Amino acid sequence: MTPLAQTPSKQAYSILEFCQAFGIGRSTLYDQIRNKRLQVVKVGARTLIPRGEAERWLADLRS
Repeated sequence: MTPLAQTPSKQAYSILEFCQAFGIGRSTLYDQIRNKRLQVVKVGARTLIPRGEAERWLADLRS
């Protein structure tokens, strides 16, 4: 079961939620963002990863 299948109604992940769901650390996540492998959106002070972007990122890892 993929992390996305565990939360079907979730439309965006916070940094902490994404790290927990995908089993990666914050440093790795920020590296992915910095190197343009993962796109995020800012909502006020919060950084969110949209579900579609998380799915694309995961698919790119598999290929």
